[in-house]
Amino acid sequence: MAIEDITERKQAEDALHQLNQTLEEQVVLRTAQVQSLAAALTLAEQEERRRIAQILHDDLQQQLYRIQVQLLTILPEADSDPRVAAHAQKVHTWLDDAIRITRQLTVELSPPILLEEGLTEALGWLAAQMTASYGLQVSIRAVHAFSLPDEDIRVLLLQLVRELLFNVVKHAATDQAMVELQFDEAGALQLTVSDAGCGFDVTQAMANKTSSFGLFSVRERLALFGGRMDIASTLGQGTSILLTVPLS
Repeated sequence: MAIEDITERKQAEDALHQLNQTLEEQVVLRTAQVQSLAAALTLAEQEERRRIAQILHDDLQQQLYRIQVQLLTILPEADSDPRVAAHAQKVHTWLDDAIRITRQLTVELSPPILLEEGLTEALGWLAAQMTASYGLQVSIRAVHAFSLPDEDIRVLLLQLVRELLFNVVKHAATDQAMVELQFDEAGALQLTVSDAGCGFDVTQAMANKTSSFGLFSVRERLALFGGRMDIASTLGQGTSILLTVPLS
């Protein structure tokens, strides 16, 4: 083989190697940019939730309290007319309900527990909320607190687990669920949300975004952080959904 041919082949190989390296670097860069954008969007969403929660607490809830106080001052005068007293009592009850709803919305929109770094504690809070609001008994199985300094990851995981637990409430025909936390061999965080409910056909459900119980959204949001979702479900036996998130 001529020296010129060997040289040309070597140059071609070097050029191909350089091209592959450049492409790999671009993929890594784009992946980092996408994950950074996903983190920013998650935090921006949470900040908007905090803003709305603040409005509910500082403005709407306080206004309802003022109306309630004013109503309490006229209730004794209303006792002289049974019809007026009955209407006033109804308004008082409605105000109580409105204050309770706004207080609950404030907490759900911006849970104070998210300020802490422990994911186990946050999921314990979520479990209590699901029991109080929907009667779903949620067991948390974790060997330690699973501290996560990155707020974007904490917010994302709490939101995703909440969506999966809502699915249990709406579709699983059971009042029991379990959330398990662990690390895999590569150090990625794994969360498993499982129930022993009615189950569903995974292939059929995931074939159509509109009938996927919101699982497409969970999978896509998780993928933006380099994570994945694995679903195992059997009709009549229950469902197990595994979320895996690399922390590095």
